[in-house]
Amino acid sequence: MTKRESISISGAEDQILSTTYACNGLDFVETTYPREYRNPSHAHSEAQLIFLMAGTVLDTRPRQSLLREPATLIFLPAGEPHATHSHAGFQTFHMGITPQWLERVRQYTAFGDSPVTYRAPLPLQLAARLHREFLRQDNLTPLMLEGLTLELIGEMARQAPASMESCHPRWLSRVEELLHARFTENLSLQELAEAAGVHPTHLTRVFREKHRRTIGDYLRELRLEQACHELTTSPLTLAEIAAMLGFYDQSHFSTLFKRHTGLTPGEFRKKALLR
Repeated sequence: MTKRESISISGAEDQILSTTYACNGLDFVETTYPREYRNPSHAHSEAQLIFLMAGTVLDTRPRQSLLREPATLIFLPAGEPHATHSHAGFQTFHMGITPQWLERVRQYTAFGDSPVTYRAPLPLQLAARLHREFLRQDNLTPLMLEGLTLELIGEMARQAPASMESCHPRWLSRVEELLHARFTENLSLQELAEAAGVHPTHLTRVFREKHRRTIGDYLRELRLEQACHELTTSPLTLAEIAAMLGFYDQSHFSTLFKRHTGLTPGEFRKKALLR
């Protein structure tokens, strides 16, 4: 079910490195792209869910160009033309979705007809969980990947752009963007409320209603998701990662990480390296 391959790119200093996993009509691919990577306009035969985990990418389409940053989830319908370019390289985890899979969802919603970009926490958390399960790869992985994919697509359909504006105030989006940009810092509630232009009490109440968690819990999850990325891609020690991401100390970091993933940071890194 798995395959690791290295593909040379003409004129690049490095190579494209991909690991694939296929199950239950779904194709999962983790890919690391080299510096100065360019892919001219192209389209995929199947719909794609693309989770950008590291690096920045210029995504060019017929009518617009978008700069994609880490912690971005992108849905592309089948046949959607786009070109990509990155100066510094980037890493993605993406899923190919067959028409049969999309039909299961279209029984209930019109999801899947247009490109959509997601930065809301829940879809990003589900994409990150999918990636962690992809890394684990045991006898339950096919079942877990299928279930998580259905949950992710359902949540994305629920957050369809046509209905997002009425139920998701713009000031809350500003707070979310600030949390994603500065999640390693000790942001105060007052600072967040001033950026949103609302009272701190109103901010905490609405944030909890929308995200089913406190701002502190949300911030901690962002740090833990970044810790997963650092453990699999950087040579930093556990103590260095804990300090960089704003945890009190390595012990505190390890306790929260195991509660979040079911593995200690050391176990998580070891499993990733064994791949």
